[in-house]
Amino acid sequence: MRTALRLPPLVCLLLSCHASAQVTPGRTQKRFYDFNAADKKMEYALYVPNSYSPQKASPLIVALHGLGSSPLEIMRYPGLTRHAERYGYIVVAPMGYNSRGWYGSRGTGGGRRSDPKNLGELSEQDVMNVLGIIRQELNIDSRRIYLMGHSMGGGGTWHLAMKYPDIWAALAPLAPAGPRSRRDLVKARRIPVIVVQGDRDSLVYATRRWVERMKALKMEHRYIEVAGGDHVRPAFQHFPEIFDFFNTHTRPPTQEGVKSPLPSSAAGADETLPSLQKKVFQGEVTVPVRVPYLLHLPKAYRRDGPAWPLLLFLHGAGSSGTNLDRVKRNGIPSMLPTPVQSPLDQFIVLAPQSRRRGWDPVKLDALLTDAVRKYHVDEDRIYLTGISMGGYGTWALAAAYPERFAAIVPICGGGRPATADALKNLPIWVFHGAKDDVVPVARSTAMVRAIEQLGGKVRFTIYPNTGHDAWTEAYNDPQLYEWLLQHKRLRQSGTPSPAEPDCQAQHDLHRASCSPD
Repeated sequence: MRTALRLPPLVCLLLSCHASAQVTPGRTQKRFYDFNAADKKMEYALYVPNSYSPQKASPLIVALHGLGSSPLEIMRYPGLTRHAERYGYIVVAPMGYNSRGWYGSRGTGGGRRSDPKNLGELSEQDVMNVLGIIRQELNIDSRRIYLMGHSMGGGGTWHLAMKYPDIWAALAPLAPAGPRSRRDLVKARRIPVIVVQGDRDSLVYATRRWVERMKALKMEHRYIEVAGGDHVRPAFQHFPEIFDFFNTHTRPPTQEGVKSPLPSSAAGADETLPSLQKKVFQGEVTVPVRVPYLLHLPKAYRRDGPAWPLLLFLHGAGSSGTNLDRVKRNGIPSMLPTPVQSPLDQFIVLAPQSRRRGWDPVKLDALLTDAVRKYHVDEDRIYLTGISMGGYGTWALAAAYPERFAAIVPICGGGRPATADALKNLPIWVFHGAKDDVVPVARSTAMVRAIEQLGGKVRFTIYPNTGHDAWTEAYNDPQLYEWLLQHKRLRQSGTPSPAEPDCQAQHDLHRASCSPD
């Protein structure tokens, strides 16, 4: 028997304006509904796992994006939908009216002059509308509805938990930009909370005060403070712990109209004591992204011409730093600019530089988004390769965003075999030297075996007499570039789409083999 949880009357009235779209399990969908109070169509994103059945109630996560972001962006956080698929969660991400509505956590107003005067109210209302729509359309377990959010969305998580405490089974504020007061947290004291925060994020001090407040209220909670963590990466690095936390918490039955008494430990526990001056800071927290990179455009490239394949190259540890010329020392950048007949002149090439050792998948994804916007890129032919540290980065980025790439080429790197499921449908060609004493060939072998055990097919080349520098021989093999261009981005079914002859898309070396009808 399904148990219906009472929604605010205004939300129920607004649901009649929604026209259901077809649900596509296993894919993130961009959807819209008519928001009558705002007189506009409102965007939201939805992910339904392949295991979903209308005959069985499913758990639901409401995910709130950060300032300046969007529903699709938080859905693309590495690992979110993959864990949702694994554990059978539906995930929905509302817009919150626009990218700066704060979900009501900063009051009913806010925003810019061009925004509605009741922006905060509309932002909160949008979340509740979307929740109502999904609960009406899909079979949702009313005792397993979870709320999580990053940055601004973390503040929205606190706010909506305190305002609608009888809905949520558990909360996950991630690097939260919290509301101005913790006074009303007592209203949400029965809700279990997992908080993730980087200790290098300026918001850490406010988050610690929220944690202290939870301790004072004797709330069930888990606090993960990530050593060296910034404002972004902790938001997706701990999805395993978040889903484990959600898996073990179900909302207990509630008696409507009965309010629990205020615990004695909470009386007078608020931090605004009479002897202190009351002040308010109001502002916006943004996360700047700066990625220096080398760019190669083919000689025949024209902005108004045909779209070109793009090759993203990730350097090794020795090229890290702030001197971009160091990226030219090894691999593909050392081969550019090219002679007229070079295979590389068939690609737009991006070669970013990592300031520190290691690669950040979120920043690289943002770089690709910007490149697609700026340059005439064939989005079905984006390829990824890297050497050594960049080989590790290739495995990690492809696992985080497998839908981005047509094929990948990790060279003398390694990855996490646990990510094989995300990689099993990608065309992959791995290179490694048998005598590599920097990154043992066993690191590549472990990835190849893990993918093959799940039914994936990987092309694996081991150079028997080569040490760490396996890239020189690999990148000088014309067959590598021919193999890349044979692949397009995966179709919806998950099977690779081989490139079809296209006179406009084949450049330079391949032009002779393609003639118009």
